[in-house]
Amino acid sequence: VTNENGCSDSISKTASITDAPTASITVSDSQTCFGDTITFSASPKGAEEYVWTVNGEEMTTATDSLFVTEVNDYIVTVYPKGLVDGCKYETSDEVTAAIFEKPVVNLDATDVCFGNTLTFTATPENAATYIWTVNGNAYTDDSEPYNMIEFTAPGDYTVSVKVTNENGCSDSISKTASIT
Repeated sequence: VTNENGCSDSISKTASITDAPTASITVSDSQTCFGDTITFSASPKGAEEYVWTVNGEEMTTATDSLFVTEVNDYIVTVYPKGLVDGCKYETSDEVTAAIFEKPVVNLDATDVCFGNTLTFTATPENAATYIWTVNGNAYTDDSEPYNMIEFTAPGDYTVSVKVTNENGCSDSISKTASIT
């Protein structure tokens, strides 16, 4: 800068322009079974508030985490509002996750007298595979039906069955019955 008398002075300052920061979501588990929780965490931390969209429904909160526990498929988006470290976030991120229904199994058996057959019958809902144990040992029988096992020798039998569905979710139950 020069004034009308010919005097001049100058100053310089360096400034930089950075790209707008981007938002991101991390998910604790993209697929899990009912009874577990999925946690969605937004980055960056410290925004004034966060706008979360879950399956198209908007929720505004001051927290950078969102928790879901119900059986459902989830499409989650986050948009940090306000300034974080002096910068405005103008992007969002989207992730998908699912909580699957667990199978349910009941196990039925009644004590019988020697000479009769003791039958353990599993009644599952939403199950694809069975794993049986008898008195703590694995039990393998490839004959159908797969939902029952039978015994004719006298003794006490503690039988457990674990059923698993096509999503990898499982349920198990144990029961003791005797042939006397």
